[in-house]
Amino acid sequence: MERFHRSLKAEVINGRSFVNLAQAQDAFEHWRSVYSHERPHEALGMQTPATRYQVSPRALPAVLAPIEYGPDDQVLTVGWNGWVHFEGRKLRLSSALHRLPVAMRPDPKVDGCFDAFFCHHRFMRLDLRNPTTTT
Repeated sequence: MERFHRSLKAEVINGRSFVNLAQAQDAFEHWRSVYSHERPHEALGMQTPATRYQVSPRALPAVLAPIEYGPDDQVLTVGWNGWVHFEGRKLRLSSALHRLPVAMRPDPKVDGCFDAFFCHHRFMRLDLRNPTTTT
């Protein structure tokens, strides 16, 4: 992916101005066609990416399963700009989580410490014993 973006930048974007979004889109589509169907790639044994593409045998579900958390978790819905209220504190998590449930999971070994989870990913630790500590 890094190579793809470096090539896109060097061959389409650098030093160029576009009149409007339609002109930029046309340039991107032309370049993508050449990159994927015409130009051989050394990393692919001098084949084009289009010749190596295969449809995944796994189908995506039409609807994702609901997010579930454990019985000891305190589930919060993330508000506007990524804010939640927890234990009298206003915490900024991430605006990407807007309207999604997150879990504040107590640390069984350290009283007053909580880990924040989105699904099964821990993304923050909150220590209520220290008024300014989040990691």
